[in-house]
Amino acid sequence: MAPIGKITWRKRAHVEGRVSAIRSAPSNATPTVEVEIWDETGGVTLQFLGRREITGLEVGSQLKAEGMVGENNGQLIILNPSYEIVI
Repeated sequence: MAPIGKITWRKRAHVEGRVSAIRSAPSNATPTVEVEIWDETGGVTLQFLGRREITGLEVGSQLKAEGMVGENNGQLIILNPSYEIVI
């Protein structure tokens, strides 16, 4: 598991952090959910394509995620990661 602040573009990352924001695309747009997670070293956006919600996920939840790190408008993102909600 890597600290979020240490992940790099075009590398696989396995991260864990607390959900600080959840954004869904408007109903007239392509379905996407963006989930922002943070740990003590930084934050990253997880982007789930083809979805409008993630059941059981709320702001404040602890989340583990794994996937390829990409970039969108200068921000690091992990696109369609595998994930686990940590209780």
